[in-house]
Amino acid sequence: MNAIRIVGVLLFLFCLSCGRKEHDKQNKRVVHDHIGREMLFPKDIVYTRFLKDTIDYWMPENVEYKVVVYVDSTGCTECKLKLQEWKDFISYVDTLSEKKVAFIFFYNLSDYRKVAFRLKHENFDYPVCLNRSEELSRLNHIREGDRNHTFLLDKENRILEIGNPMFDLEVRDKYIAYMTDDRELLSFIENKTQVTVERPVIDLGKIGKVMEKEVSFLLKNTGRNPLILFEMQTSCGCTRATYDQRTALTNGEILVTAKVVKEYAGSFSETISIRCNTDDPIFLEIKGCVQ
Repeated sequence: MNAIRIVGVLLFLFCLSCGRKEHDKQNKRVVHDHIGREMLFPKDIVYTRFLKDTIDYWMPENVEYKVVVYVDSTGCTECKLKLQEWKDFISYVDTLSEKKVAFIFFYNLSDYRKVAFRLKHENFDYPVCLNRSEELSRLNHIREGDRNHTFLLDKENRILEIGNPMFDLEVRDKYIAYMTDDRELLSFIENKTQVTVERPVIDLGKIGKVMEKEVSFLLKNTGRNPLILFEMQTSCGCTRATYDQRTALTNGEILVTAKVVKEYAGSFSETISIRCNTDDPIFLEIKGCVQ
């Protein structure tokens, strides 16, 4: 009887693995089919500020690249928006490219009021277009629920890369390589160092709904080269993380502070991923149970 159960579990895991491999193959085919194509835009695009006020927006003449972000209503909208992360990325790209990259956001959502509140609350003051007619997705065969909803375009709107740099660090590197006309890795990656974290996992235990909890992680540079933080991401918009400084010399420390606010009951586990000049990203975890 136990042998039958084991065989059943193995068959299930095999089928699950095959399903994931097939999904990855489909994503690769989608990316391959779209690279080099011209992205088509609706004729009458309405640009808004915070999804409320209609604004006049013209593409600056010096723009060499465009990043088009399409967000649909499939899954967790808050997790897809990544507003603060996009603001940080845009600011970083502006520094690198001398503002030669334009960012345009298309939203096709079910709850515009909630998103409009988030945009205003985060002061996300970038052009946001409504895609209620789904014309953008129809013209470019964008599949609902797919993470391949972010496109890097050249001057002629040809698609150079596909993928969301908020979720995929390799995609982010490719975007930056195009934007800066530098295909090599960023210089900070070449000077590796080592980092230790005394408590990489913090268990908050039981907490109440909408109760803000703050935790801290201490990163110590134990290598020979200076530690340089490049970017920091959280797994959900309910978690915000900041650091007290971007660099630390040998034996120096960087304090990472995170604030968590959970709205729904149940167990949770949120991850903070830090990209820096170490061989692998640093992952910090905050877990607990909301009552």
